[in-house]
Amino acid sequence: MSAEFFIDTNVFIYQLDTTDRRKHKAAEKIIRDALATGNACISSQVVQECLNVILRKAEVALSPEAARSYLDAVLAPRNQSPPYRDGGQRRHR
Repeated sequence: MSAEFFIDTNVFIYQLDTTDRRKHKAAEKIIRDALATGNACISSQVVQECLNVILRKAEVALSPEAARSYLDAVLAPRNQSPPYRDGGQRRHR
């Protein structure tokens, strides 16, 4: 599978945090499009950072069960090492 975009941890955090509506809506679109098209990926580090924030550091932390559901539905499908199409350059979202 080839990925065009790498999604950073902050995008997932903004998707879960509705404090800043503009960032939340942008993150929702990026993640929704990534899941629909399969053209984006994340690293294991992003998974670890995201779970650390949503379980321990978030103002309203997710329960372990909710975090597991998020991992299975959103993070795990995008977790891969990207084979870059553009000779090693990747575009961040």
